[in-house]
Amino acid sequence: MLPESPHYLLITGQREELRTLLAQIARDNSITDYTSYLDPAIHKEDDVRGAYTLLFSPGLRWITIPNFISWFTMSYVFYGSSFVIPNVKENAPLSDAYVTTAMASLFEIPACLLGAFLIEMSLGRRGTLIGFMCGSGIAFFAAGFMKGDKNDSETTEFRVMFVLGRCMVAAAYTIIYPYTAEMFPTNVRITGVGAGSACSRIGGITTPIVSQGLVKVGFSYPFEAFGALSLIGALMCFICKKETRGEDLPESLSQATVPPPMSKGTGKREDSRGKDIYVPLAGDAEA
Repeated sequence: MLPESPHYLLITGQREELRTLLAQIARDNSITDYTSYLDPAIHKEDDVRGAYTLLFSPGLRWITIPNFISWFTMSYVFYGSSFVIPNVKENAPLSDAYVTTAMASLFEIPACLLGAFLIEMSLGRRGTLIGFMCGSGIAFFAAGFMKGDKNDSETTEFRVMFVLGRCMVAAAYTIIYPYTAEMFPTNVRITGVGAGSACSRIGGITTPIVSQGLVKVGFSYPFEAFGALSLIGALMCFICKKETRGEDLPESLSQATVPPPMSKGTGKREDSRGKDIYVPLAGDAEA
């Protein structure tokens, strides 16, 4: 059976169990000094507020809000692009939709593998997400302009742009799961990932209804909506000033907080364990 996490033992006051567990972990990893992990000061704020309250606290709201919007946009675009393909051509053969969807699904595999490779490179999680979402937005906008007449068969240009946009949003979708988990501190990590995933489900529920209505207005409108939402998702990733590549997982609120978008500086200093924490500067406290 897996033991309880050290963080849980600390905030629940189980000091002896915590000391025993840390001693075992230290022996397994050839670490001699683990006493700093017993310091309750770095976790003091964690046990006075509920998880959902903490998600929208001043220190985390500029992670939570952009991240949840990104989840929504990615889900809307990913599932909506699958739903809308059979509905945009009134008299074109249905086989066109099957071929396009099959091509997109096939190319998603290398796209996701490429995303897994790029997030460990210099761009990191945030830069890779921004790049994929911007690329998806441009590709879907282009696809909307390349559809031709609604009674025509799908053009090669449209197919290329659609597959490119779909692959990029699929890659971004696979990246946001670990990126979200790495941004939130231990006591709200699962809550943050779960709430973000719930936002994506809202996007998945919404997209068939909205996309079907947009198709009736004009067959290029759904793709323009996918393009716009992809760019909004990229903007949300840009607003969140947090890169997690190569960083330790935050264990407390102070280690996870980020400055608001219009802050006057980074406001960073190191805590007692040498980790960067964000300290609001003058004018940032109410942001």
